[in-house]
Amino acid sequence: MTTPTPHVRATGTGPAVICLHANASTSSQWRDLGDALSARHRVLAPDLYGAGRSPDWPSDSRIALRDEVDFLRPVFDEAGESFVLVGHSYGAAVALIAALTCPERVRALAIYEPTLFAVVDAQQPQPNGTEGIHAAVAASMAALEAGDLHEAARHFIDY
Repeated sequence: MTTPTPHVRATGTGPAVICLHANASTSSQWRDLGDALSARHRVLAPDLYGAGRSPDWPSDSRIALRDEVDFLRPVFDEAGESFVLVGHSYGAAVALIAALTCPERVRALAIYEPTLFAVVDAQQPQPNGTEGIHAAVAASMAALEAGDLHEAARHFIDY
């Protein structure tokens, strides 16, 4: 069996910037940013597993963030010895794990709206990291239903 590789939208020259898309998107999410940075940077925007032109996850088991990072190894290799990681939503969670996996290569990390459920380990027996998120969501929903927007926001800020 051949190792699957991601489809990559690439533009520009210079220091590498790797952009990881949201779970409901593809590398095209980064088209405008790539155009804006391409005069001074090499922008690499891969499609993650099952997105855009990349292959589906080749297993019956659940995909983990580390699996996405392993899938992106060819992109990291193309980027060179150091690069910037930019991630949005699910891509931000993948970027966090990638930065932890190869900190010597990541010059900077920019994340937008990281998917918290993907970052915490919900696969561990309870209690695990997801209980805090569930509690914050439940408390925020109760505050919203009571019409208290400030209290709803406070639960997330406190979490």
